Amino acid sequence: MERSIVKTTRIFGYWILSSYNKCGSIYRSDKARVVGSDYTSFHELQEMADVDLKIDDTELDLESIRTPQLHNKYLKIYTQSCLQLKRVRDERRVLYRDKWEYYTGKSSPEVYQEKPFDLKILKADVVMYIESDPEYQEIGQKEEYIKTMVEYTERVLKEINNRNWNIRNTLEWKKFLHGE
Repeated sequence: MERSIVKTTRIFGYWILSSYNKCGSIYRSDKARVVGSDYTSFHELQEMADVDLKIDDTELDLESIRTPQLHNKYLKIYTQSCLQLKRVRDERRVLYRDKWEYYTGKSSPEVYQEKPFDLKILKADVVMYIESDPEYQEIGQKEEYIKTMVEYTERVLKEINNRNWNIRNTLEWKKFLHGE
């Protein structure tokens, strides 16, 4: 499949790379890879969280002060990811409509000149064709990828909220060990 238009879109600090066909339907997007932000993949987000969530028990006072900064950092990532997920879901709905029009024969003739579809399918089978369409599956994978990032960031935020409790328990344990 040949790409016609490559588009970069900046959404809340993210650069999204997408490829569009001549009819404006998205048929490839870089599998939720985000360029120009604090992280570019789920793996990098995990590595960043691994580093940030470690508590140095020799400097508990500094770790306690760092908690609001970490919360703010991951809250921004969470918010941006949620907005990106909303945008991808909207793109998926538009793509679903475009594919429905294509498979039911209601698209413009230009679409069929570019990508002929000569089959007559039953209305009950349209959903099966749409869901098995590579373009529709790819945007579904992108949606799931971003959804996973949102859920992971939400769990990181919960862990950050528990940091002060963990720090307090560590202090109490050290006091107990020293006989205080």
